[in-house]
Amino acid sequence: MKDGTTALGDCEMTSSNIQVAQRVREQFDAYFLGLTFTVLGLSIQTAKFGTAVASDWLELTAWTLLLVSGIAGLSRMELIPEIHRRFDLQDERAVLAHEGKMALAKGQKTIYDIGFRTDVPLDDFIARQNQEVARVEESLRPLHRQTSIAYTLMRVAFIGGMVSLVAARAIGPFRHLIAP
Repeated sequence: MKDGTTALGDCEMTSSNIQVAQRVREQFDAYFLGLTFTVLGLSIQTAKFGTAVASDWLELTAWTLLLVSGIAGLSRMELIPEIHRRFDLQDERAVLAHEGKMALAKGQKTIYDIGFRTDVPLDDFIARQNQEVARVEESLRPLHRQTSIAYTLMRVAFIGGMVSLVAARAIGPFRHLIAP
């Protein structure tokens, strides 16, 4: 195929498998979030209360769990662009530090720092870039933790909501099967 891609079944493989994996993951996240809110909306529209108290409680529990799942998914999707922005900043600073080390190895002693608008010692420039890499890495930890918690909550609440919804909808037909 053209431009470095090859066809594999219905998927296109690019030179960067990580980009393909990321794109598939983003599509899955969007699908999962859409599915969650679709099931919630349909369950609300098709609910029939009053057949059994247990069924009513399970139905309300399902709505709550599906809503929690959807909100957790939205929260997670809101954080992901910020994580990628910080990864980009971290990579940028790491490249600058590496380029500084290469220049130092070639005998260069100073470098023009755009931020300070002056020449600075190359050792100081490299140290600042490495400090920035470490600072960004530290700032990513809580974001990773938040997205991990949100993902776990999204999955567990969705599964709980679906189980609760199926149980709520099955109580009436099950009672009619047992005692006609």
